[in-house]
Amino acid sequence: MRQQYSPFAALVVRTTATPNLLLGAVRTQVQQIDKILAFQPTGQTVQQILGQGLWAARMGAALLGLFGALALILASIGIYGVLAYSVAPANERNRAAHGVGARNPRQVVGLVLNRACSWRGVGAIVGILVALPVARLAAGLLYA
Repeated sequence: MRQQYSPFAALVVRTTATPNLLLGAVRTQVQQIDKILAFQPTGQTVQQILGQGLWAARMGAALLGLFGALALILASIGIYGVLAYSVAPANERNRAAHGVGARNPRQVVGLVLNRACSWRGVGAIVGILVALPVARLAAGLLYA
């Protein structure tokens, strides 16, 4: 320290005992070296100091994990609902499904395709209409 002076210095002491127990002995040794040195004991371990620095990252990871678990639960409930609906008897799902056997094959295929594609088509159209402006906005954020 006498060759390259710095106004700030830290003394790190490795111990197997509690750091607070060695504080008096460390203070005595520092005072023997130089009586003018300011001694500000923190009494913190290296793990505590590192833990304080990593608090934000740990909290962010915990929140992301919590939101991921919530999304998994909601997706599981949704999949269960869709499967429960799809395996329900036809007379409980749709009262209009009675008499499907009395129709000709072309009408049956038309009925099934109409029911299957109507909501999917609406969803696809709405998705495309929303995706176009969002894509333009996102393209402006990309580097050229």
